[in-house]
Amino acid sequence: MLIIALLAFRRLSSALASENRTNRLRWAILFYILAISTMVYSALTTLWNPAWQLPAAWLAVAGAISFYFSDWMLADQRFIRSTRSGRLIIMVAYHIAQFLLVFAFLMRK
Repeated sequence: MLIIALLAFRRLSSALASENRTNRLRWAILFYILAISTMVYSALTTLWNPAWQLPAAWLAVAGAISFYFSDWMLADQRFIRSTRSGRLIIMVAYHIAQFLLVFAFLMRK
């Protein structure tokens, strides 16, 4: 997870630098990437946590990954390249993530 977070940070940092954008966002972006990566890692640990039934744990993992994906698409849309369907993809992934995370929480032991 840390490797993915660092690769995402590197890509976003280079996009900011190539557009001569301010580096003020660099630390905020790094902090947020680390925070959301920690969320995905935490969801992954539910797979081995006896307090979570396996179906609920898998829903938590899927929700966390969907949330990570929606945030990556949001950053990509904002800082790297904008696409026509980007907003729709972001909103669909975000709402799927919210549903999966809530449903996983409700299903756990």
